[in-house]
Amino acid sequence: MLVPSRHGDSRRGVIVVDIGCASYASADGQEDSIITLLHRFKPLLLWGFDPYPEMRDGAGNMLGALVMTRRAAAWTHDGKISLALGRNTSHVSDVGEPVACFDLAAWLKTLPRLETILKLDCEGAEYVLLPHLLEQGAMKHVSRLLIEWHEGSRANGYETDRDEILSRIKCPVEEWQ
Repeated sequence: MLVPSRHGDSRRGVIVVDIGCASYASADGQEDSIITLLHRFKPLLLWGFDPYPEMRDGAGNMLGALVMTRRAAAWTHDGKISLALGRNTSHVSDVGEPVACFDLAAWLKTLPRLETILKLDCEGAEYVLLPHLLEQGAMKHVSRLLIEWHEGSRANGYETDRDEILSRIKCPVEEWQ
């Protein structure tokens, strides 16, 4: 579905969900995943979630799309989880700051039936989130997965599950960064 915008270009009937949308460093300097995803996919709507303290809840138009941001961690239930905060990242930890979390699988099921692109850069939580999305049937709502796989202490020993998780995902999968 193409929708004409007031700027004369066409917006695709796409929703982008950006889990871990805080700015990040790249070879070209500081990058913002929201801007990168808006340029690449030209969605109608982009949702950005990140539990990092500098993240603000908000809504506005950016590059022709409605962009909604929320300071919350994507997780397997609604409520609170503990995060260890680093310089510009955070990850789920047994000790740390309690932050709001939401059930990503349940939330994905509430989205309109449009092409949905899911970007996961969630500092090791992908090894918990993806099995949860698969078990809850929420991956049926995802047209494309962009993912950054984490290893070592961020993966909490789950990196050996990567191949099994990938074998269960039916949509196209791309490495993020």
